Amino acid sequence: MKRERLFRSIVWELVLAGCFIFLQSAGRFGFLYDGQKHLFSLWSIPYAGALSVALAATLAGVLTETFLRKLIRGGKGRAALTTCLAVLVSAAVFVAYKPSPDGKDLYKELDLYMYQDRPDDIIRILSKTKDNSYVYQNFLNWALARKGILGEDMFKYPQTDPYSLILEWREIAYTSVLMSNIYYEMGHIALAQRMAFEANVIYDNSNPRMLQRLVQTNLIFGQYDVAEKYIARLEKSCSYRKWAADQRKFLWDREMILRDPELGPKARCVPHDNNLSLSKNDLGWDLEEILRANPGHAATREYAGAHFLLAKNLPGFKDFLDEFMEGEPLPKSFKEAVMILSEKEPSLVGKWGIDPETLGRYSDFKSFYSGNSRRSDLRQRLRSRFGDTYWLYYLYNR
Repeated sequence: MKRERLFRSIVWELVLAGCFIFLQSAGRFGFLYDGQKHLFSLWSIPYAGALSVALAATLAGVLTETFLRKLIRGGKGRAALTTCLAVLVSAAVFVAYKPSPDGKDLYKELDLYMYQDRPDDIIRILSKTKDNSYVYQNFLNWALARKGILGEDMFKYPQTDPYSLILEWREIAYTSVLMSNIYYEMGHIALAQRMAFEANVIYDNSNPRMLQRLVQTNLIFGQYDVAEKYIARLEKSCSYRKWAADQRKFLWDREMILRDPELGPKARCVPHDNNLSLSKNDLGWDLEEILRANPGHAATREYAGAHFLLAKNLPGFKDFLDEFMEGEPLPKSFKEAVMILSEKEPSLVGKWGIDPETLGRYSDFKSFYSGNSRRSDLRQRLRSRFGDTYWLYYLYNR
């Protein structure tokens, strides 16, 4: 009898320890969904989230075993029952928190790569998927902008309209997180903060990544008391306490913020009136205001130019070039838009130094279009030869 009790005790202690280690490791290294992970990251007592789930699962197994073992006679049968239930409890915890292969997990994988600043992995995955939803286009364009090649490569991939850059906001947690990340990359700190706040409200003030964003944006805006409140909350967590403690050095020290390689460039993106919130319902206007505050912020330039192109607002794009691209090399899609503008204003070719390759390819595009204009498969034929150009998008996308 003593050996049986010892065996049961060891088995269930191993189950408890194994479940706890798995859940804590999963939360720490990103195996869990955000909705699961934030349960384990922000408890006042370190490790309490993972421990509570492990205890609940183990207790359920022990109670089930206590009931069933009364129906079994013999030590070997009871040992087998204990072993089987222990395996089932462990497997249940593992399966419940391990992502399964479906579309939601693709989003979670992309979300993790965005958090880990791995744009190449996002591009690699989305270049192979056939799902061209706005969400995936947002991820892809963020990755291109992060690498500084949005203007160069954006039309190598499907683009629909300006929402391909940034979604229309809905009160949904995961899209709010995505939009906060994109606005932050753009240098649109006001909307990055707003989306982070909205996401955190939906997550019941328990999303650690959005709390990090709220720390960053409040530091940028000089709202140090608010930033300190979020820092103190993160310092109580297991996984983010070190990061949070490191942010304290920025409190009430504007010069240190401006010198920081992460916060400094974003702080310079804040316009002097500091009231950007799409008040004119025009992202292009907002981005131009940001560029007037920080002309050197490359991601803002790329997103602004891309916005005008996807909106097919070529007069606005021409004004954008004149004000913000003087002396800057034009990426591929920008040069292709200049060629369309040059139909009415030929001097733009020389003004922007359009290279012979772009000139020749535009001539080929017009000749091919004229020679095949009566064919029913014209669009498909154009796509096979000029599918990576702004010209095809401008011709067919509404």
